[in-house]
Amino acid sequence: MRKLLFVTLACCLCACKSTTSKQEVEELVSFSTYEKTEAITDPDGVPTGMTLGIDIPQGKGGTVDKITNIIRTLITESEIGEQIGAPKEGTLQEVCDDYIDKFKKGIASRDLTPGCAYHLEVLHGYQTSEYICFHISDGVYGNGGPMEREVVVRLSDERILEQEEIINIPDEELFRLAKKYAPEDQKETAENMESLMSCELVPDEKGCKFHYAAQSIHFFEVMYFPVDDIQQYLTDEGRKIFGLSDKTETKTATKVKEEEKTVTVEPGRGELGIFDLRGPVKELTWKYVRGEKDTYGFDKNGFWITKNGKGLKALYINGIERDNLGRIKVGHFDYYEDSFTYNSQGLVTEHACDGVVSKYTYDKDGYLVKEFVSYPPDMGDEEGSGEEETFNYTILEKDDHGNWTKRKCRQGTETRKIEYY
Repeated sequence: MRKLLFVTLACCLCACKSTTSKQEVEELVSFSTYEKTEAITDPDGVPTGMTLGIDIPQGKGGTVDKITNIIRTLITESEIGEQIGAPKEGTLQEVCDDYIDKFKKGIASRDLTPGCAYHLEVLHGYQTSEYICFHISDGVYGNGGPMEREVVVRLSDERILEQEEIINIPDEELFRLAKKYAPEDQKETAENMESLMSCELVPDEKGCKFHYAAQSIHFFEVMYFPVDDIQQYLTDEGRKIFGLSDKTETKTATKVKEEEKTVTVEPGRGELGIFDLRGPVKELTWKYVRGEKDTYGFDKNGFWITKNGKGLKALYINGIERDNLGRIKVGHFDYYEDSFTYNSQGLVTEHACDGVVSKYTYDKDGYLVKEFVSYPPDMGDEEGSGEEETFNYTILEKDDHGNWTKRKCRQGTETRKIEYY
C-alpha cells in the first residue's frame, strides 16, 4: 500500500489559554448545530438515508461571515456537495434545508443512487481569533463508513492550511511518539507501526490529539501527545496556531533561533539545498532558460512548503517520506517519484526522478558548478544504456545574501528573484 501522510495541526487549548487576551476570547464565535436525518425509499422501495450535522456560527460580524463562507466551501467540496450539487445562496440553515430537499427529490427521480448512506458532518473544534479547526465526517457509501479528516483554516484569508505550512515532522518521530503515548488498547498497533495511511495532529482538551489510520487499519484511532514533544517541528505558522508566540518561547525554540543566526548565509539549511539557496529565503521565483518560471515558498526554518502557490500535497499527491532531519527524502507523484540525497552540509548530491538521475558538484563555498545527468535506456532497449550529459554553471550575479540571481549554463542564461524574511 502506498503511504499517504497528511499531517494537519490546530491550536492546542492548553497552549492557547496562556496567550489568549480578553479581547480575543470575546471574538471567539459560538455555534448551534443543524442536525437532520432523512430515511426514505426510492420508487422501487430501496431504503436510502441522509444525515447532516453542520455547525452554524451565531451572531454577526466579519469573523462570523468568514466562518460561514468556510463552512459553505467545506459543504460544497464534500461528497454530498459533488453528488447533490452546490448549495444555493442564503443562510447556512437554508443551504442545509436545500440539500435535504434536493436529496429527497433526487432519490424520487432516480437522479441519485439509492441504497447508499449520504452523510456529512462539519463540526468546529478549537478556535482563536486567527484560526479555527473543523472535524469533517464525509461520504456517500454502501458499505463501510464515511471518511474523517481535520482541517485548520486561517481566518484572515479563509484558507485551509497545508501540512507543510504548519509542521515538518519525520515519520520516525511520529512512530516514536505513538509508542510512547499509546493507551493500552493501542500499544500493539503502535509497536508495529511502520507506515501511515493518513494522520492529523489536532486540538483537544486533553492536549494534542493524534488522529491516525495505520497500515491496514481502515478506520481512525486516537491518542494524545503533549505539545512540547512536537513544537520543535512546527513552522512559524504552526507556532502561532499553538499559541507559542515569541513571549512564550521555549528553550528549544530559543536554541533554534540562535542556530539560525549562525547559519543564515550558509547553504543547505532545511531544504534550501534542493534549490542551491542560503539565508532566510521566503520565496524564490526561478525563470528558466526557455522563459518558463516556477515560484517556491519556504518557512523561516528553510523548509520547502509551496510550489506556485499550492502546498506540497498537491505536488506529491501520494505522500512524502522525510529523513530524521525532516527533509524530503522521497516525494511520491502519481506513478513515479522524486528522491533526494544530501551531504553533511545539507546540499543535494543526487536527485532522481522517473529514471533520470542528476549528480551535483559544488565549489568550496557551496555553490553548484556542475551537474552530471544520466537518462534511462529507451523503452524496449533493455540491454542498452541511456544517454549522459554534463552541465557546467557559471554565476554571473549574486544578491546581498550570497544567492545567485543570474547564471549561465550550456543552454543559455537563467535568472532568479528572491524574497527574504
